[in-house]
Amino acid sequence: MNCSAPDGCRYSDVAYIFYETGVTGQLGIIARTTNFTGSTTINSSKPRFFISDAPLTLLAYGAAVYKIGANGGGRQGTVNGTCVDNLGWYQKPADSVTADLLCQTQATYFGAGGDSGGPVFSWDGFSDSVTFRGLHVGLDSTETYSMISPWRFISIELSSVLSGLDIGAGEGEGPGGPG
Repeated sequence: MNCSAPDGCRYSDVAYIFYETGVTGQLGIIARTTNFTGSTTINSSKPRFFISDAPLTLLAYGAAVYKIGANGGGRQGTVNGTCVDNLGWYQKPADSVTADLLCQTQATYFGAGGDSGGPVFSWDGFSDSVTFRGLHVGLDSTETYSMISPWRFISIELSSVLSGLDIGAGEGEGPGGPG
C-alpha cells in the first residue's frame, strides 16, 4: 500500500451509526425509483428492492451497476475502473484533513451532491431482488466518474471498528434491532 496522504488511508468511505430508541429501519431493503435516468420518485407499484446477496467479490470491468441517490436519483452505468486509488481524494477543508481512498471501484453513472452513502447494486433489470455491491462515495478526483466503496472493504473496515465497541450492552438500537 502506498499511502501518501498526511491523514492516512482508507479502503472505504463508510461510517457506523446507532439508531435512537424508537427510530426504526428495515435491513436488506433499498427504495426503488420509477426509473434509472435520475428519478427520485419512489415507484408506487414496486416501492422497494430486496437485497438477496452481498458478495465479497469485487465487481469486474464492464459490469452493469445501479445507484439510488438522494439528489441524483436512480442511475445506471458500467464499471470502468477496478481498484482505483484516489490519492488526496477525501478532503475536509474546515479540518484540513486529507486522506487517500484506496482500491475503489469507478463507474460511469451520474452522481450528485447528497448521493454519498447511497446503495450501489447489480440487478437483472426486472426482478425485485438485487445484489448489494457497495456505497456511492462521490466523484473521482477529476470529477469525471463516480466512485464506489466496495462491500468487501466496507465489511472489513466496519468489522475492525465494531470489534472494539461494546454494542451488545442493550444501549439504544443498532441496525439489527435492540443493541
